[in-house]
Amino acid sequence: MYKSSLTQVLGRFSRNEYEKKLLKKQEESSQVLLGNPNDNIEFSVAKDVADRIQAYRLVYKLYIEKEFATPSKSKMWYSLFDANPNTMTFIAKKNDKVVGTITIVIDSITNLPADHIFHNDIQNLRNTGRVPAEIISLAIDKDIKEAQEILIKLFNFIYIAGKELHSVTDLMITVNPKHVSFYKKRLLFNQLGDLKAYDKVGGADAVLLNLNIDETESTLKKIMNNPLKTKTILPFFTDHEEKLKILKNIKNSFKSMSPAEFIYFFKDQLSDSNNTSDKHLGYLKQYYDNASNTFELMS
Repeated sequence: MYKSSLTQVLGRFSRNEYEKKLLKKQEESSQVLLGNPNDNIEFSVAKDVADRIQAYRLVYKLYIEKEFATPSKSKMWYSLFDANPNTMTFIAKKNDKVVGTITIVIDSITNLPADHIFHNDIQNLRNTGRVPAEIISLAIDKDIKEAQEILIKLFNFIYIAGKELHSVTDLMITVNPKHVSFYKKRLLFNQLGDLKAYDKVGGADAVLLNLNIDETESTLKKIMNNPLKTKTILPFFTDHEEKLKILKNIKNSFKSMSPAEFIYFFKDQLSDSNNTSDKHLGYLKQYYDNASNTFELMS
């Protein structure tokens, strides 16, 4: 039976390997911000067209393998949500090649990707004053030996960015049912919606999971007193001092798509007269038109 690259990464997750690292944590020097020179893995925010192309192609490759996507000329997987001003994509590079990526979409007037099939579940959160965000486009090269470490760090960066920069209270993700157990046991997600067919990924079954950050913070304080007695990977998240450094770096390095990038990635949609009623596209056109005018005034 064929297993996708992500399934293989999750399946190979070794807690013993990371317990050894945890025990040595006090002896190790602080990591270079968003990088690990010992493994030649560098972590950063995707900030230009080259980074985005590599990230989108890695996701496309994974989705083609899982039959979630149909072949496309661009060989990239992305959507209008990737162009939202606050959308942030994190990447892991080895030898200048993107080997891991994850994206966080912040809730806005365009809603979230999962609203497409889980709108009622997400709206119930909004109605109680919660601030949701969605994790999308997680992909890791299955041939990279550092895959487990990349997975943990990418989730850590998403958690920091959502909580600290956007006051997110709930991190959501749609996953294949066979991955639900991992997210519940290792990352403390809970199921929010019923099993549904998701047409955007070839009609594959999808489950909406939610990570309540308030509850997670409370749990994290408890388990950090005895991190080796938990099955979660939360103890492997960065400590407070490292988090502050990472947060500062994220703030300084984040760049949303430029008007030129927006045109590059969405030229087909922009030139299609049938898309004139697309509210999301219309919102982005107005945003990037304004951004372009601002840039011209500053030039």
